[in-house]
Amino acid sequence: MVKVGDKVSWRHCWGSSPVADVYVKSLEVTDYPRDKDGDIVDEVSWDVVKQNRVIFTLSSGNWAYASQIAPLGKDPSIWHTL
Repeated sequence: MVKVGDKVSWRHCWGSSPVADVYVKSLEVTDYPRDKDGDIVDEVSWDVVKQNRVIFTLSSGNWAYASQIAPLGKDPSIWHTL
């Protein structure tokens, strides 16, 4: 599970920037991959993240689609292909 307040790995610029560590400020679970709006939740399973059905608000002041996020220490561009 990933929860609000957890530290995660993130790739900015739609996944093209280097990996950075950030904190999760909020999570929205969507019905479909890359939807614009979802239901605000406190935690979500990593399986739903792999489905790209989560919008993350980050401590950096940015937001990200789930495809740009991975567990801490993992590269999102690699983790999502496993």
